[in-house]
Amino acid sequence: MTAAKIKNVQDLLAFASRIYDEALNGSMIDPLPQLRELRKQGPVVWGIGHTFGDLTVPPVFQGIDGRRTALVMDFDDVSRVLRDDESFIQEGYAQTTGDTLIHVNGEPHQRLRRILVPTLGPKAVRVWEEQFVGEVVDALLAPLRQRKSADLLTEFCKPYPVRVFRRIMDLPEEDTDKVHALGILQIAASASPEAHEYTVELGEYVRQHFRTRRLQSREELAGRKDLLSLMAIAADGDDRLSEDEAVATLQLLVTGGVDTTANLLANAFCFFLNQPERLAQVRSDRDLVPRAVEETLRVCPSGGNFELRVALRDTDIQGVHIPKETPVFTCETTANRHSGYWANPDTWDPTRQPRPHLSFGQGPHTCIGMHLARMEVRVAINKILDEFPNLRRNPDHPPPQIRGFLFQHPSALQVRLD
Repeated sequence: MTAAKIKNVQDLLAFASRIYDEALNGSMIDPLPQLRELRKQGPVVWGIGHTFGDLTVPPVFQGIDGRRTALVMDFDDVSRVLRDDESFIQEGYAQTTGDTLIHVNGEPHQRLRRILVPTLGPKAVRVWEEQFVGEVVDALLAPLRQRKSADLLTEFCKPYPVRVFRRIMDLPEEDTDKVHALGILQIAASASPEAHEYTVELGEYVRQHFRTRRLQSREELAGRKDLLSLMAIAADGDDRLSEDEAVATLQLLVTGGVDTTANLLANAFCFFLNQPERLAQVRSDRDLVPRAVEETLRVCPSGGNFELRVALRDTDIQGVHIPKETPVFTCETTANRHSGYWANPDTWDPTRQPRPHLSFGQGPHTCIGMHLARMEVRVAINKILDEFPNLRRNPDHPPPQIRGFLFQHPSALQVRLD
């Protein structure tokens, strides 16, 4: 299927998913062995562009082809690169919509964060949890209640964050697939000009809904709690969010809040199904649910295994000289498995005493949607465990495996529900 043949949103979603998986995820089951072999070269591994030895980072990052690049994998080094905005700046993210949080730094970035923190902070997330998140879960679980088996990935994990985000934006129910396509296409567009064309098209869809909100009075908007309305209020606030900024930001938030959350939830259940003793522990002690979420994030960063920064000045990492303007990749997967911070770091253990990981980033570009993601996954796990007390892996299918290079997730979650 090519972009020219796409006639409806379901085909567009299928096209976006294919580009997303083929170009950015690859078929590699586990890149960790290669990364650890690279680490033997030293704390900083040198490469050209996206390539380090036999390992090539997917082309989600732009403008580095042919340049000498560095890769850091240790926890302290990754943390420092992410936090030290006097030495490293975020650059290289494909621009398919306009300037957003991931494209600007310094005061322009802080301005956008000031606008968005109230709309995605804990208070707003609590409102959404109380208003409709449970309803979304119940609606997806309803068809499964009379079933003996299911694929939890396709029947729950993937559609769940899309439906939540559609409700958060208060868009029409019939546009659920369009919201999903919007989220995937912006990542796929970094690897496909065809996908970029449809990103622009869906951006106009968001723009029209945003304009409709702005026609309402401030009093009407204040009575609403959806993201579009909150952004419309921000457009008239002290920081004056422009229409282009609002549309680009809304598109980015959908991208950050759809498949990444689906991956986090799917990865958590993959660990549960493959370790039934851990599932039993969490089922009997629900205080372990938040720990299970954090442990899943630690082992499998659902927002991506790599980030990119550029050195603003000559500096060094563990004594290795990093010249000014060097692109520096950080590897969150290896950083989160640093044996100096976690005992048995490759083991998924929801009873582990939590400590900070790097899966939501650190420093100025810390993920602004982390409160929403944590809430969605926590609610979903608790409701599924309540609804299906005998949930277990379906022995008629092979055990699920977490696959992928940049965004890791299982390809199926076949379960027994009876």
